[in-house]
Amino acid sequence: MQNFEGIIRKDQIQDVKFQIAGDIYEDDAWEFDNAQIIPRQYFEKYYKIKGMISFTRFNGNYMFVYPLEDCVKIGTDQNSIHPLYYTEYEDALYYSWNLDRLLDMLPYKPEFNWHNLFSWLLVGPAYYNNETRFKGIRRLEAGQGIIYNCDGINLSEPEPARYKPDYSRSYDDHLEAVRWSLANAIRRRVKMAKVVDKAILMSLSGGLDSRIILAEAVKHYDNIICYTYGEKDFEEKAIAKEVADYYGLKHIDINIDRQNYIDNARNEANISGGMSLFKHMPQYIFSKELRNLNPYGIMFGSALDLLLGNSYPVIKDRFANHKIRSLFLEQEEDNKLYDYSMNLIENNLKDRGYFQEGNQFNVSCEYYIDTRVKRWYNRNLIYHLMNHRLLLPTYDNDFLEAVYQVPWEYRKDDEFRVDLLKLIDYGVSKINYNVTGQPAYVKSPYLGLFRKQKAVVNTIKHDLWIKDKIYLPSNAYDFNMLEWLRVYPEYQKFTREVLVSDDSILIEKYFDKGEVERLIDRHIDGVENNHKEITMLISAELCCQHYLNKEKRDES
Repeated sequence: MQNFEGIIRKDQIQDVKFQIAGDIYEDDAWEFDNAQIIPRQYFEKYYKIKGMISFTRFNGNYMFVYPLEDCVKIGTDQNSIHPLYYTEYEDALYYSWNLDRLLDMLPYKPEFNWHNLFSWLLVGPAYYNNETRFKGIRRLEAGQGIIYNCDGINLSEPEPARYKPDYSRSYDDHLEAVRWSLANAIRRRVKMAKVVDKAILMSLSGGLDSRIILAEAVKHYDNIICYTYGEKDFEEKAIAKEVADYYGLKHIDINIDRQNYIDNARNEANISGGMSLFKHMPQYIFSKELRNLNPYGIMFGSALDLLLGNSYPVIKDRFANHKIRSLFLEQEEDNKLYDYSMNLIENNLKDRGYFQEGNQFNVSCEYYIDTRVKRWYNRNLIYHLMNHRLLLPTYDNDFLEAVYQVPWEYRKDDEFRVDLLKLIDYGVSKINYNVTGQPAYVKSPYLGLFRKQKAVVNTIKHDLWIKDKIYLPSNAYDFNMLEWLRVYPEYQKFTREVLVSDDSILIEKYFDKGEVERLIDRHIDGVENNHKEITMLISAELCCQHYLNKEKRDES
């Protein structure tokens, strides 16, 4: 992947070479060198049958450059995890997997895209477009394709997620269909691991998703090594180890000290293009160290909670972060950015038929899949993708087809996910679920009651710290900004140095320094829970410093 970049000039299209990064899991791909390297001939085969539209619809995770006589097709699969940034300048298309590398390739300096940064701060990934932190530079989203020729860029849009509930089938029939499609998805992804005889790493948490994937995976491959990361006493580690022990698998406990997040915070934008949170950088570091095991790849249970779990009604104002809005020096500027972002969300929901009676819950899931999963979660996989092949059975086309047929009434309250785990292996469902602290087979309404009970305990711990300064860590999170910022001086110092020092860019240009300080103080004092806003602000500020201070250094 890290060689996937180039410059395509309009008068040299005939010289462009075929490129591909990632994996295709179609059964007939095995005709070509055991599917380790998909050659141009595989694309040519489908071009003759279905045309270029087939290139983004193969079953797999990949991106490609496919040259034709008078144009070049560039694209990704429908659920792609591969980043691809591009722009056109003076009759040439520039593209790269990494934004910083693309900026170095360009013969000019693009203008910083403040609009994009603040849309991200105000509404998160829900603003739903493919802009980046620089004007004119776009990111190719999952399933999008570019046809580049003498007329310039012609962009094709991806197929959105679509639930098509099949009420003619019973609950149990849907359960069996999803289970067998998951089994096939895993078989496809472990097939080559068996050929090359390498271990597969399993990212294992204390939740349901990774446990469901592992419970099925062990039926098809036995060379699996599990790992869990976080602070020493992170509660999900003990659950994950118990699950690994149940299957007789090795479990690696990866300790990430809280100081590690601060020490590596300023390196994050270089990897994500400034589109993620500073807290993710340690994942890149330990993922790089896991390469010493020489695995075939890492398997994840990505997005299963949204695909098969609870659905949340999309309320347009739900996305608005009014705490961030209160920080602006100029209310008019805030209103302009806010209205733009909200209108974009509303128009997307209208296009999906959200405001049609009786359709809200499925459209809610679809919207979250296309935004929170494809435009947020998938981007955060870059920290592992830079070091490993990623194996994502939940993104398998056939598995998704089975999932999209399950009615919302079956999926609600996590009933379906719990029953899927029990169907695959009832024994492993007896191990506790981190959300409830009870066996994973416990279902609604008791699941919800136990979840609330855990929340009550954390509230008591919070009050104990605020009133008596007695700190009992919740241990519920691998990264606990809520508590760390209140308890540890080094986190308070780091936060103020980034957000309200002389080097801070956002308070110099857009935000009221006093309001930012008030946001920090009210969190530290326990008056409000502002850790999410502060985490996003730190990430945005470090993004600005990474790119804008770099421009100053280059000019000097």
